[in-house]
Amino acid sequence: MYKTILVPIDIEEDLLTEHALKHVEYLAKMSGAKVHFFHALPDASAFVTAYSFGLKEFENQAEVKAVDRLKKIMSEIDLPLDRLNYTVSFGSARDQVL
Repeated sequence: MYKTILVPIDIEEDLLTEHALKHVEYLAKMSGAKVHFFHALPDASAFVTAYSFGLKEFENQAEVKAVDRLKKIMSEIDLPLDRLNYTVSFGSARDQVL
């Protein structure tokens, strides 16, 4: 049925994530699919062009927070770790997925 299920996650939307996880877990168990969680962080340079001092530190902190949250989400799903992975990237979610 499915080989890989792409799950876009907004780490600030706990309730939506919780609902999605139930469906993803069910589909992955039924099909044997791998699950790939994805979170896109806004391109911070667009917001802080005039104040770019500290931009890299800001991006690093945002990425660490997102990775930690995705790892927590992965620990809550009842699938083997070898079938779970994640990506965090900067930019528009639409552009990053496509």
